[in-house]
Amino acid sequence: MRFGERIVVSVSIEKITAQSVAFVYAFRRAKDGVLCATVRNVAASTSRETFRAVPIPERHARAFREHLAANPKNP
Repeated sequence: MRFGERIVVSVSIEKITAQSVAFVYAFRRAKDGVLCATVRNVAASTSRETFRAVPIPERHARAFREHLAANPKNP
């Protein structure tokens, strides 16, 4: 990947726990689809008051599980 090249970024969910979600980002060159980089990011659900881990709200957890079931492979 070089400066000025266009890239396509795809995001998938690698893992879901009661209190976190691991996302994987794949960066590919737009012109030929070559994979240039991958990034793994873990987002933790925390309390605003205590900053301690708390369960992911069910509506979000359900959406993450549905995405993972529909897209089982990482990018």
